Amino acid sequence: MAKKLNPRPKQDDFFVSISDPSGVQVPLLESRRDLLNSMRLFAQLKDIRRQKSAYKAKLRKQVGEITRHIADIRSSIPDVTLEEEPSLPSSPRVAEVKQDRQPVTDLGKIEDGLKDIEARLAKLK
Repeated sequence: MAKKLNPRPKQDDFFVSISDPSGVQVPLLESRRDLLNSMRLFAQLKDIRRQKSAYKAKLRKQVGEITRHIADIRSSIPDVTLEEEPSLPSSPRVAEVKQDRQPVTDLGKIEDGLKDIEARLAKLK
């Protein structure tokens, strides 16, 4: 006669009893709500991306039309060369003033600010 194996005691390995189900339900429902909000926002993002690509295509088409119109206008305008007007000679005084100025650098700005602060401190003392 064959030996009978002792079967495992009947217990469900996948079931865990929860003493307070309302304590688990609230966080579970909140996480579901957050998940649904994320899905809704992603759907809105996809819609915005679709609109953006449609606007880009429309803008490309309009820029192409504008470029063609500009080319048509330029081709219909006659070529005219203008004579240059004699330029006024610049006064030497203006040239001297321009040469006296030194380019302002970041270091120069910082030094000027430092001198200003030191002058204010000296007045306070």
